[in-house]
Order: sequence, then C-alpha cells, then structure tokens
Amino acid sequence: MTIGAGGLLALVLFSTVAAIYVVVGMSHDQARITDRELSYGEAVDAAALQAKGVANDERGFLLSGDAKFLVEAERRIDSARIAFGTAREVAGTPQQHRAAVGALAGFERWVSAVRREVADYKSGNRRVAIDASLGQSRTLRKAYEGSLTEAQELDVAQIASSRQSIDAESSRSIHALGLVLACALLVGVLISAWLVRAIAVPVARLVALLSSTGAETVPIE
Repeated sequence: MTIGAGGLLALVLFSTVAAIYVVVGMSHDQARITDRELSYGEAVDAAALQAKGVANDERGFLLSGDAKFLVEAERRIDSARIAFGTAREVAGTPQQHRAAVGALAGFERWVSAVRREVADYKSGNRRVAIDASLGQSRTLRKAYEGSLTEAQELDVAQIASSRQSIDAESSRSIHALGLVLACALLVGVLISAWLVRAIAVPVARLVALLSSTGAETVPIE
C-alpha cells in the first residue's frame, strides 16, 4: 500500500511538473518574439521617423535659410544612425540584416546629397539647391525609403512566421501534455483500484472472520 500511495503522489508531481514545463516554454517563446522581432521593428520605425524629420528640416532650411533647421537635422541624423545600428544588431534573419544595412547606406547617400544642397545654398546658389532637392536628392530619399519599407515588411512577415511556428509548437506540446495526463489518469485509476482491492479484501476477510467468531460464541439456550 505504501508503494501504491507513493506511486499516486509521484504521478501527481509528474503531471504538475509537465504542465508547468509546457506553460513556461510557451511564455519563453512569446518573450523571444518580443525581444527580437519587435525590437527590430521598433528600431526600423525609429530610424524612419528620424529620417522623415531630417527631410522636413531640409525643406525648412531651403525655404527660410534658418540655421536652426540644420542643427535639428544633424541631431536627427545621429539618432537615425543609432536606430539603424540597433536594427542591424537585433536582426533575426540575414534578410533583415541586409535590409537594415541597405537602408542605412541609402540614407547616408541622401544625407550627403542634402549637405551638398546646404553648401550650394550657403554659397548663394539657392536655385541650384532647391532644384537638387526636387531632383537627385528626392530620388535618393525615395530609394532609402523603399529600403526602409522592405525592412518593415520583413519584420511583419518574420513576426507572423514566428507566431505560426510558436502556435504549432504550443499545439504539439498541449497535445503531448494531454496524452501524458491521460496516461497518468489511467495509471492512477489502476493504482487506486489496486489500493482499494488491497484494503477492501483484507477488511472483508476480517469482518467475515469477526462475524464468524461472534456467531460461534453466542450461547444457545
């Protein structure tokens, strides 16, 4: 009986540990998405936002000649470079890494073109600077924006793929856990039946023996 009771306890502990293992594994998988794919997407979005700000500063300077736009543009350029660097570091696939590298390279080409515009503007060639912003510089900006869009789309696709993979893995884990619990339940029923039999049979014999003994000692009048 001691073995049977110990077996039941071990069965309960095993089932509990198995359930905890599955739940913790699913939580870790979700954290993996958050730590990698979402970080990449946030970095790319931050780079896109800062780059858009630089474009606004470019237009502001060419329209007004106010140097404060150049100061703000330089600050945004530094922030965009940091965001691009983060995107490269946390990229989860070679495709994401190439997209981030390509977007940064395109961004740098556009920044160089913008600085040439500024130099032309300061040298008195205002019309040349404005024409460049509407021509070559605009083409370069559209090119790196296309690379940014590709990087963002890769992030969305990777998140969707990871979630599908995790869902499939979670489904397999849950099915496996269900099978384990079903087997544990069956074994538990068998152990319980054995325990009942192990206890009930001796008790029944004892009751029968006592009844028989009692019947033999009753005096006959």
